Amino acid sequence: MRYANKWLQWSSAELFFIFSVISGVMFGVFSGPIAKSMHLSDTALGWLSGIFFIVYAITQFFSGQLFVIFSARNVLLISTLVSAAGALLFSMTNSIFMLFAARIMLGVGLAATFVGVLFVAQNSFETRIFPVISSLSQSLANLCAGIFGFIAFMLIKSGFRTPYIALSIVFLICAVLVFLFFDKNQSNNKSANQQVPFIASLKKILKNSQVWYASLYFSGLFGAVLTFVDLFDVSFQMNAFHESFSNATILNSMIPFGLTVGGLTLGTLAQRLNNYVIPARFAGLLAVITFAVILFVRFDSANANFIVGSICVLFGVGCSGSILAFQCVQKNIAEAELRPLATSFVLTFSYIFSGLIEQPVVGDFIANTELGIINPGKKIFVYHWIFSSTVHDGWYKYNMGLYFIFATLIISFIASCFFKQRN
Repeated sequence: MRYANKWLQWSSAELFFIFSVISGVMFGVFSGPIAKSMHLSDTALGWLSGIFFIVYAITQFFSGQLFVIFSARNVLLISTLVSAAGALLFSMTNSIFMLFAARIMLGVGLAATFVGVLFVAQNSFETRIFPVISSLSQSLANLCAGIFGFIAFMLIKSGFRTPYIALSIVFLICAVLVFLFFDKNQSNNKSANQQVPFIASLKKILKNSQVWYASLYFSGLFGAVLTFVDLFDVSFQMNAFHESFSNATILNSMIPFGLTVGGLTLGTLAQRLNNYVIPARFAGLLAVITFAVILFVRFDSANANFIVGSICVLFGVGCSGSILAFQCVQKNIAEAELRPLATSFVLTFSYIFSGLIEQPVVGDFIANTELGIINPGKKIFVYHWIFSSTVHDGWYKYNMGLYFIFATLIISFIASCFFKQRN
């Protein structure tokens, strides 16, 4: 019964995490209806997205320490209730001010989701199966978000309010599950009088070089997914490659599919080998190689879609290795009470890097690359852009921005070369 309860606890936290990821997809899908219904400008819509990101990043940074100070039950219960209230307010308000308040509530509530599911995995299961549980946690979330994104176009006609009401109900169900399956008397890693102060804990974490390598590794792989998938969307493929809507949709789903398959495969491999370092380096190298193919090779054949789709799957497999960054934290931080804060640091470092540096830089590169007429009709890769920012079609214009992602992937692989396997 005790073993079953561990799975029930993990399932409750995982369900909350899955729908937190789906909520991010929802905002992108329903941004048009939201702007139209609330009469928002592009600037206001951008701020609506930005305020969530800022609050989410700040709250996430402190959430790891909250799991140590308070019980997982209390932190997750409050998080689910705040998220439910935020989603409900977002669905009902006609005030722009309250719309921003709802996004702030969602940012606060959802910030503990990934940290929470990893905290449960670390404290409820044996260390040797942590790679599988953590990979399964991320893979399920990616799979469900991918499925939702694939069918989301069917929900747009209903507007954004009904889906957000449904999201609020799901978060309330998560709250009930947390209340039922988490023991309110469950002890923390340390008693209150033994807990290390936050600043002292943070200093200890920042002095650990493995935490920095894990942060660089996770940021390179996870940031590449966030940036590339957002840019390499259905509309871009239809405009740049003249793909049909169905083909563009299928190609767009290949990377999330690779993330799902790769996460489970790499997690299982790390458990079987009892070594996360080898799978982490393999994943980093695979991401670099496949992204290089995406950037540098143009396929002009009847099988181009199949080839590109396969490469995108392999790129997703490579990027799925990002979850092994938390195995690095698990193995290289001896004090269990410091691991949640280290996990929060890695996640926050990545989100800030991706949202405030990587995506703006990539967007600026693409926006400021000029289109010209160079070798019209030539469909294989040419090197003219190395010496000039003038390129001859939309794909090369797009390529100019992606070099920053390529550089971060290389840094990610280099960071994995410094990972250490400790017990």
